[in-house]
Amino acid sequence: MTQIRMQERKVKRSWWPLIGFLLILSIAVISYAVAPDVIGLARQALPRMNLRGIAPETQRLIFAAITFLILVIITGMIVAAFAPRRRTLVKETDIIKDRDMMLRDRVRDKKKQREINLEIRRELKNADPRTGKEQ
Repeated sequence: MTQIRMQERKVKRSWWPLIGFLLILSIAVISYAVAPDVIGLARQALPRMNLRGIAPETQRLIFAAITFLILVIITGMIVAAFAPRRRTLVKETDIIKDRDMMLRDRVRDKKKQREINLEIRRELKNADPRTGKEQ
């Protein structure tokens, strides 16, 4: 057997915050750009929707914010589904074995403690209450 091991290639994640920021920024720009179309679709889908008391720019910002939230949620779900996961080195069978061993140790410790307590009671029963020496 050789002592040479291939070095595992580590995934660099230092650029992820910048990529995330650029992704959110691009989603915000896209949301603002498609807001008029979303307003038109909302008016078609909900004909009783009354937006007359709101300024057109405010309407655009409101619908851009709603579109932004929807797109961010969808993008977040896609990224979460395809993001690389850290591999765990612990197997489920090892966890079960450790748990069983821990339970056996706990039962053994309880039994030992009972024996110690019983021995102490015997010694106290045989001891003279005034002097503390055995009778």
